[in-house]
Amino acid sequence: MTARYRITLLEPPRVKSVWRRASSSEIMGTVRRNTPLHTQPIVAGKLLEVLDGECDVEVVDGRLTSPGGEVLYKVMPYGGGRLEHYRVGLKLDSDRFRDIAQRSDILGITVNFTQEAGVAADVGWHARKINPRLKLIYAGSDVRARVDHYLRRVGADAVIAGDGERCGPALVRALLRGESLEGLGSVAYLSNGRVRWGCEVPGEAVPIEEVALPAFHLVKDDLAQWVESHEGDLPEGVQTPLAYVETSRGCHERCSFCYSAGLKYRAMKPPQIERYARHLKEWGIRSLLMMADNELTPILMPRVRDAGMSGRDLIIERFRIFRDHGFCWEFSNGLQYSMFRRDGRLDGALIDEMFSGCYRLFTPIEDPLDLPYEKLHGTPAERRLARRANEDIFREYHLEVLARIAASGVKMMTFGLMIGWPGDTLERVGRVAERCRMLRAAIAQANPACQILFTPFVGIPIPGTQNWAEFQSRDLIKEDVVTHPEAWQFALTTYGNFELVEARLQMIGDLDGADALREWTSTGVYPHQRA
Repeated sequence: MTARYRITLLEPPRVKSVWRRASSSEIMGTVRRNTPLHTQPIVAGKLLEVLDGECDVEVVDGRLTSPGGEVLYKVMPYGGGRLEHYRVGLKLDSDRFRDIAQRSDILGITVNFTQEAGVAADVGWHARKINPRLKLIYAGSDVRARVDHYLRRVGADAVIAGDGERCGPALVRALLRGESLEGLGSVAYLSNGRVRWGCEVPGEAVPIEEVALPAFHLVKDDLAQWVESHEGDLPEGVQTPLAYVETSRGCHERCSFCYSAGLKYRAMKPPQIERYARHLKEWGIRSLLMMADNELTPILMPRVRDAGMSGRDLIIERFRIFRDHGFCWEFSNGLQYSMFRRDGRLDGALIDEMFSGCYRLFTPIEDPLDLPYEKLHGTPAERRLARRANEDIFREYHLEVLARIAASGVKMMTFGLMIGWPGDTLERVGRVAERCRMLRAAIAQANPACQILFTPFVGIPIPGTQNWAEFQSRDLIKEDVVTHPEAWQFALTTYGNFELVEARLQMIGDLDGADALREWTSTGVYPHQRA
C-alpha cells in the first residue's frame, strides 16, 4: 500500500562568507560539504519505525545538491569592509527544490549552527511559497536556544527543542491529522499569538536505548560522498565513507561557552554499541568520526548501571568493539584529555586503548596560558582540592598528557583555541601563541611523524549558553543575531573587536605557516601542517 504522506528531512545549504576590504579578500571560517549527515538518518530511522505504512520519508542533503552552486544572497558592512554571504549547495530556484517542496507534506529542517539560520529560514519560506499547504518543523541546537525566533519570525508550525526520538513521530502524526500538539514533550508551537509548550517539561532527555539506527538506505546514493572530516585532509590509508558516531549524549561539565553544558549524560552499553558497529559495517562505513559531547565522562563512574563494569572499562570495551569490526576513527568533537590524569597519575593504558585505531585527535586547548576554564585541570574532585600554579598545570595537564597521546602513534593532532572574547588583548594572544609553540615542540619530540595544526577561533556567544545571557545583559554583543546570524561563526567577532579577527589570521600564519593561511582563506578548507 502506498503511503499517504511524504516527510522530507533537509540539511540546509552551507554558508560561505567572504570578507572584502580595500586591499584583501578572504574566505572566513570553514566551508565543508562532504562531511557525513548524522541527525537526519537517525530521525528518519525512528519515523520509519513508528510510522511505517503511514508516511514515506526522504532525506535531502542540501549541501550536496547542485554541485558547485553558489548564490550570493546577502551583503553586510563589517569591520571597514563588507561581508558577502553565499549559499552553497541546493539552489532554491532549481527544479530539484521545487520538486521537493511540491511533493512534501512536512519539511523538517535542521539548524545546529546559528550561522546557517538565515539560509534555513530562506529554505522554509521558499518551500512554502511553492506549496502553501506545507507544514514546517525546525529542530537543532540553534532552534532549541531560539524557539521564539523560529516560531514567530521564521514561521515554523512547530519546533523541537530537545531530543526528537520520542516527540518526532507523534508531532508528525498530529500535524498531518490536524490534531492538538498538547502533551508532546520537547515541542513548542504558537497558539493565539503565544508560544505554547506541548507539556511542562520542554527539554526531554530521551534514553540512549531509544535512539534508532541510522536509516542509511535513504542516503545510499550520498554515502560515497561522505569523505570529509571537519578537521582537514584525511591521512594516507584512511578509507571512506565516513560516519559520525555518537555513543553517548550529555556532559557533566558546565562550561559557560558550550551549549551541551550540564545536559543529562546517557551512554550506550556494549550490546547496543555492537549492534551499531554491525550496522555501520553492513552499509560500508569504513572510518568513524567520534562526536560524543564528552567521550571521557564514564571515567567518573565507579559502576555503570546495567552494564556490570566500571566507566573506565566501558570506554575500553567501546573502542575494542569498533576495533574488532575493522574501523579506525578520529575524535572530532574535542576530548577532555585532562581526565587522563587522575590522582596524580597518567593513565597511559587507557590512552593506548582509545588511540589504538585512532588516526587523528581534534581537541580544544582553549587558552593554554591563562586557563580560565576549570575543566582543563583534571576531574571535578581534583579541581576542588588543587591550588596549582599555571606553570605546573600547563606542564602536567597539557604538555605531558598530549605528548603521551602523541607517543601512542596518532598521525594527526589538531588543536582548537579561543581568542577574542570581550576584553582580550593582542599582547595576551601573543603569549598564547608562544605556549602553542611549546606544545608543538613537546609533541614533535614524542612523535616526530605526527602532523600538527592549530586552529584559533574567535570567541562568540553561542545562543542558549551562559555566555549568551551574560554578554547580552552587559550589552557587549554588537551584531544583531536576527538580521546578521552569519556573524555567529568562529572566524568573526560579534563584539566589534575587529583587531582580534586580524589577530586570528596572523596567528594561523605564524603557527601553521603562510601556505596554510593562504589555502584556508582562499578555499575555505584548512590543510594540515606539511612542514
